Amino acid sequence: LFLRSGLIRKDLLPLYAPEEAMPWTTIFMNQVSYKSYPHGALNPKGRQYDLGWVLKPNDSSNAWGVQFFHDDDEISPNNPSSDQRQQEEKTIWILQRRINSQKLDGHFFHIRALLLVVGDMDGYLFDDARVLIAVGDEQITNKSYNETFVDKYDNDFHNRSLQIEIEKNHLPASLFKSMRTICAKLLANLDDHVLKNRQRQDGPVNKKAPRHFFTLPNSYELFGLDFMLDDQSNLLLLEANPEPSMGMWGEERAPPKFSSYNCPISSKVPRSSISMIGFTKIYSRRLRFALAAMSSSSSPLAAA
Repeated sequence: LFLRSGLIRKDLLPLYAPEEAMPWTTIFMNQVSYKSYPHGALNPKGRQYDLGWVLKPNDSSNAWGVQFFHDDDEISPNNPSSDQRQQEEKTIWILQRRINSQKLDGHFFHIRALLLVVGDMDGYLFDDARVLIAVGDEQITNKSYNETFVDKYDNDFHNRSLQIEIEKNHLPASLFKSMRTICAKLLANLDDHVLKNRQRQDGPVNKKAPRHFFTLPNSYELFGLDFMLDDQSNLLLLEANPEPSMGMWGEERAPPKFSSYNCPISSKVPRSSISMIGFTKIYSRRLRFALAAMSSSSSPLAAA
């Protein structure tokens, strides 16, 4: 009944994210050969690249089980170096085009942003993000993975503030605008799906169809969204994670402390302004429908 899973599940996110903002993605089951599976894209208009493929389990985190392949014929979840867990028959595998990514100081990197979803529903993006940099020639940029498995990890070098990198002209200033646009479209697509299920009148109502984002309308949750910048400066969404680690944030621009009892927007956490870092509202159902009602006599859902 709840569409929160559409955000955090790797096999559902491509259905709702703006297609041009994700790499081309498909899925297949472990027990079925990739070559014989009639796989179609979850996002047919997803961005195509020619570097090969990234394969990862649907339920993975902290870069667990991620594999890279150069050619179609190499693709297999049964790599001899894989963990035994990867042999489970019911594993859903996510296969994405490998992004022709930009490098920072000669290393691969990705960006971790914080998305706060409140109620039913408003979306806010935190005004800073972390730039997580791979060690040496490593392709995996995940902080927990590199701290655990890779020597010579230096938190000051490999974990940076995006705002500071922009101030130093190391990365383009347009990144925050791009992240806000992608996240706003993602939330709008999720919201459309919820509302259409609530108001559907063209047949029997599917009681299992998601009709809410959260279990309760006064709920809120913080998500960690991972982005990568390609060699043409296009920002690509990779995945969304529940319960993002706060340990990666430095004290110089630390995010607000989140309480299990207080929503940060309604308590002491500042909203963004010229003089301070806070949360910028990027999506509001009420505002969206109010604007739609002002510009059209049709219903908000039809105008959306």
